[in-house]
Amino acid sequence: MTLAALAVTSVSCAGPGEPAPRPSSTAPAGHVTEAPDPVVSARHDPRAATASEAPDLRALGIRPVVSGTSAAGRSEYPIPGGIIKGKTFAIAVHCQGSGKLTVSVEPAHISFTTVCEKAVVPDLNEILISRRDDRASIKVTSPQAQKWAFAAGWDADPPDHG
Repeated sequence: MTLAALAVTSVSCAGPGEPAPRPSSTAPAGHVTEAPDPVVSARHDPRAATASEAPDLRALGIRPVVSGTSAAGRSEYPIPGGIIKGKTFAIAVHCQGSGKLTVSVEPAHISFTTVCEKAVVPDLNEILISRRDDRASIKVTSPQAQKWAFAAGWDADPPDHG
């Protein structure tokens, strides 16, 4: 007689500050338990874009230096260390709610606009910096009813700007 065992691991998307429940083994020894078909929902997918959490730049190989979350309206964030001539600065934005979101890097006078919708819109822009300034900042402007989150950092392996 051959016995088979199947390990089932449960993954839970606990809310902030809530510990995820630990998987438990409740099947008796020698009992085979089949895992149910997974249910995929963007609402519980930790990789899904959200306007409540800063985008994950590390997953793209980019070292984040500044971020903002759960924001609406106009905000300004200093860039630690300023901007560096010849380096590529990446800015990822997630926005939700109809209207345009504008992101600018000052005093470099660089900006871009993202058209946001009812569903979350992810956007990533990479900028080749042409000057050095120790007092640089990111300014984000949007309609008050719009939610957004962003993360920005230096890309060590940027696309060819040719």
